[in-house]
Amino acid sequence: MGLAASQARYLQLTARKSNIEYQGQQLNQARTALADQSAQLFNEMLEIEPPVAPTSSSSEFTKPTYSFTDANDTRISKTIKNWSPSIDPTTGEEMEGYYDLTIQYQNATGTEVTNQYQRVAMTFNDNGQLTSIQIPNEGFVGYDPTTGAYADSTTYSNGEGMTQLYYGTEYDSQAYDDAMNEYEYQKALYNKELVRINAETQDLQQQDKALELQLRQVDTQQRAVQTELESVQKVLDKNIELTFKTFSS
Repeated sequence: MGLAASQARYLQLTARKSNIEYQGQQLNQARTALADQSAQLFNEMLEIEPPVAPTSSSSEFTKPTYSFTDANDTRISKTIKNWSPSIDPTTGEEMEGYYDLTIQYQNATGTEVTNQYQRVAMTFNDNGQLTSIQIPNEGFVGYDPTTGAYADSTTYSNGEGMTQLYYGTEYDSQAYDDAMNEYEYQKALYNKELVRINAETQDLQQQDKALELQLRQVDTQQRAVQTELESVQKVLDKNIELTFKTFSS
């Protein structure tokens, strides 16, 4: 190979080597970006916390109950349950201080009785504890919004005497069921997030393996070009040496 041809080949190989090195840099940058994404996914996994299933024995799932001895029949103890704000039939809005509720008891013959009351006056203290309730003596409706009158009634309160309210608690199955439903929902979200993170991590790993393979190929090409460059360099050196010897003789 002559001097000119060797020089041209050397320049070609040098340009090719620069291009291969640039490809290697690009591949390494791509792998670094994948590593950053993988680290971000790992941090996301650390931040999410698995939901904790509710415990049915927890005091969280209790609700207050109130009972009183019927002033008209002291043999009967009645329990107040499931109160909720009354709705004004004339406006469709909640009525402050009035509630719809259920009263359960056993009558004189031992039969279980459940009565539904509407628009019953109830008051609560700052802790949410019932302090008084005004039970109609006849019928099941307390306040009549059309007339503004309240039915003949007996007021039971947390004072003393025959009209005393008694406080207690009972297991709130509805609250527990709601908590379990929320737990199942949060668990589904948690599992979905784990599946997403694992799938994205696996995809990043596949991409990294592909880049690693390309990088190995580039490295092989770089070594081959470097070997050929060294060979051409020797040829150039020899041609230059021969040229100088010719002119010096």
